[in-house]
Amino acid sequence: MPTSTNLAKYPQGMLDILESVVETSQPATIAYKSQREASTERLRFYGLVRALNVNQHSLAEKAAKLSFMLSGIDPKNKNVLTIAFPSTTADEAFYAGIAAKLPGAAG
Repeated sequence: MPTSTNLAKYPQGMLDILESVVETSQPATIAYKSQREASTERLRFYGLVRALNVNQHSLAEKAAKLSFMLSGIDPKNKNVLTIAFPSTTADEAFYAGIAAKLPGAAG
């Protein structure tokens, strides 16, 4: 994982992608030539999110909630990186399950 907390060391396009996902709440999908390249870029995005937090950037709080998932047509070649907000958090799913079991909670 990149250890640089200097935002200038990351390509401007990476920050633009994160900003777009945060502002629109729409996922971004990026296809790479190989799984190795996709995995490397995924780690660079994690490094960028870390740098945003260290530098107290305005996107830091929302960018920390993003998930970076690898997928692909071939399970052995996951060369597609998807950046998106998770649909629900684990806590939300847990409490929704408890609420569904409470008597009188059905509406």
